[in-house]
Amino acid sequence: WAWRVPFLISIVLVGIGMYMRSHIDESFLFNAAQKQKKIARLPIGVVLQKCKAAIAGGFFINLVHSTYAYLSTVFIIAYGARFLGMPAAALTAGMLIANVFKLFTVPIYAYISDRIGRRPLMLGGMVVAAVYLPVLFHLVMLKSVFYFGLGICISEALVHAMMWAPEAAFTAELFPTEV
Repeated sequence: WAWRVPFLISIVLVGIGMYMRSHIDESFLFNAAQKQKKIARLPIGVVLQKCKAAIAGGFFINLVHSTYAYLSTVFIIAYGARFLGMPAAALTAGMLIANVFKLFTVPIYAYISDRIGRRPLMLGGMVVAAVYLPVLFHLVMLKSVFYFGLGICISEALVHAMMWAPEAAFTAELFPTEV
């Protein structure tokens, strides 16, 4: 039953998030559209009717980076621990270190995406991910905690962050301000 306690405590975080969201100003573009009464009365209806390409684009982008993230984190830790006999604690420690590095690379990639655009960075990340995933699996197959850690740090902090950092802005930008 104890695993439920953090979820119950998260109610506080939900409350904080709702408070923050209700006190954050909308974007300049949304406020301008609202003043001109251009906001859709039922946005979801407009989206489902007129934004099929945007929905597909958002779905595809999320599918690609989520699949890569799953394969290079959850699957690879389970595979290393179960089938290669590597210590699970060391593998999760490697993941922790990788995510600490990712704390620094995500803002850098987000900044880069503001300068060069979301698509080039995300498409570049997809190409790098396709090339790097077999390399990561090779590093894991060496059964070395060091090489696992190195591989997962590159995977998370450099490769996945390249796709993930601009993803939220990219998805939002697929849809018109009115919805």
